Amino acid sequence: MAFQMRDPEGDDPGVEDKRLWAASGEMAAMLSAFERNGNTLSSDIRNAWDGRTLGKLTKANRVTASHPSVCIVTAITPTELAAKVRRVDAENGTMNRFLFVWAERRGIEPFPMPTDPAIVEQLAERLARAVHVVHRQHPVECSLSSEAREMYAAFYAKWRRTAKLLPALVASLTERVPPYVQRIAMIFALLDCRTTINADDLRAGVAWADYAVDSLRYIINDRAGAEQAERTAQIGEQIMVLFAGDATELTKSEITKAIRKAPAAALDDALAELIRDGRIEMREEPRTGANANRTKKVYRRNDAGKSGMSGSSLPSKASRASESSGMSEMSLPDAHDIANDFPDFSHIAEPRKPSPNKELPDIPDIPASVLDGGEIDNVEFF
Repeated sequence: MAFQMRDPEGDDPGVEDKRLWAASGEMAAMLSAFERNGNTLSSDIRNAWDGRTLGKLTKANRVTASHPSVCIVTAITPTELAAKVRRVDAENGTMNRFLFVWAERRGIEPFPMPTDPAIVEQLAERLARAVHVVHRQHPVECSLSSEAREMYAAFYAKWRRTAKLLPALVASLTERVPPYVQRIAMIFALLDCRTTINADDLRAGVAWADYAVDSLRYIINDRAGAEQAERTAQIGEQIMVLFAGDATELTKSEITKAIRKAPAAALDDALAELIRDGRIEMREEPRTGANANRTKKVYRRNDAGKSGMSGSSLPSKASRASESSGMSEMSLPDAHDIANDFPDFSHIAEPRKPSPNKELPDIPDIPASVLDGGEIDNVEFF
């Protein structure tokens, strides 16, 4: 991978264009390569996604690639993915740098017809135009509109609070959903020849993320893990009830006595989740008497963290995409929907088969003035 984008070294002028599109028909072979001793593909993928320099400076190999921009497109059957993905690859961040999307054939067609060349030409012209317009601005820096920022803040808070209900493996594979939402929204904006990400761009990014999460939950049907995650969340809410009154501090022993039916391991997991969410804090204090050489754990309600995640601080007003595009009621969610309904894991124990939110609208013709290099500010590409 590094060689295709290598930096200059000695007599080698290197590669000036640091973009790489890698297409692999078999992701299973990639997963097998991760397991081989000495193979650096896993770490290279992580570094490439983060934009870090690839390669190692050794006597035998001095190839490096700085500022890489890599896109990997690959495919795998659901059975192979469920069987081959290793927890270590999920937890070390390699696999959650991929966005998994369920795809299937629609109908049976023994002699599929090729796409109309006119449609291909129109899409190519639109893409070429977007690339040309964007490359006139160098470097390109995208930003969120004020409405999009409010929507993303609502989505991010909801995601972080509810993603923990996912089975452990699915949660690891979807850890980078929030940055993917921003990246997808950015792509929609750039295809529309804009560097400002608006609310509709963000809705599209959220819809793709929702579909990707459903895809993984459908493929990796970890019923036991889902039930355990749900139990942990329920115990966590029981713990927070104990803090609802005047008891701002409780010891571990007091919590254990109050929630007698909770297994010790599940109680520890629930306390750890509450700490990670910023809803409670923990400190250790020395004991007295015969156990003076030991410490006790004291948990305190974090009022700042609690108020920072309250629903009242989330935006509740935004225009729907359907109002401007004439789409059906299955259109993408607005800020209020994201704050209250996305992602919805209430049916976590019964993974649903992913289905697209809507059909894509017809692609309008591009005005000749745009293709000829005319004004583009008022042209709505998507």
